[in-house]
Amino acid sequence: MKRLLMSFLIGYLLGCAAEHESIGKLSSERQSRAAKYTESETQNVLVFNESSAIVAEPEGSWDLRVSSFEPVQAIYVDKIPMTLAGGSYDFLFKIPYALNSEEKSFTVEVYTTEGVIKREVLLKQKAS
Repeated sequence: MKRLLMSFLIGYLLGCAAEHESIGKLSSERQSRAAKYTESETQNVLVFNESSAIVAEPEGSWDLRVSSFEPVQAIYVDKIPMTLAGGSYDFLFKIPYALNSEEKSFTVEVYTTEGVIKREVLLKQKAS
């Protein structure tokens, strides 16, 4: 069951990545940061934006989903603690944003019983 769910979520993420290909390539600095996570550290926790990564307004909110196959102890977005529903392994948060420039990066930290997973989620404002 876990493998089936993981396959479904990975397929969904790949579809989202293809849809948002116009966002561009990650900088080499971000690629090197992402490379430091091993397969075993990343396969049990998924962090992704369920909203569009390209927003029309400079202020609003976006939907963050965190899914885990390990017990989650805490989740922080830009060092702000998120309220966790007891006993859940799937979390959906509405995160407010205010863009001061064309893009903003959010740091998401997921604390599990196995360690800490850090991800960055990038929002960009649609060109007017």
